Amino acid sequence: MEGWHCLANPLDYETYMPTTTSDPTSATIYVRVPSTTKAAARAHADVNGLTLTAAISDLLERGLEAVEDEESVEALQEQLRAKDTVIKETEARFQGVQALATQPLGSCPTCGEVINAVDVLVRGQCAKGHPLRAPEAKQAPAGSGLDQTQSLMLIGAVGLLLGALALSNASG
Repeated sequence: MEGWHCLANPLDYETYMPTTTSDPTSATIYVRVPSTTKAAARAHADVNGLTLTAAISDLLERGLEAVEDEESVEALQEQLRAKDTVIKETEARFQGVQALATQPLGSCPTCGEVINAVDVLVRGQCAKGHPLRAPEAKQAPAGSGLDQTQSLMLIGAVGLLLGALALSNASG
């Protein structure tokens, strides 16, 4: 059998392997493997329509790539853990701001409904739809300043902003 070299039992046709190839970048290696490994390689070859040699070469290349990429995978996993930490911190900050935003600041001067920072800063009205704006200059007597409700809303809004600032600085 010219061009063939026997690797093991001459009666076992699967152990014959050509020693010459047209690929100048290939090399022959001889390795003893457990029969279960050989059976798994044969199954891979059969499923993928490969020769046993091609299947072993494919599996070896994949294994080497996995080893080479191991550091890259670990780096990606570390980045993912860092991003998860940032997301958890951001969620905690958001919950803190949300708690501050829904804390009661006072009551609506029109209906007495409890108002919070969202009512004042976002909606500009109480839950029943009454506006929460300072009276226009022509309606208020000169030099009257803020009434008690407006003062409470201003203090609450400033407190909300300071709380949000403290939360953002606490974990960042």
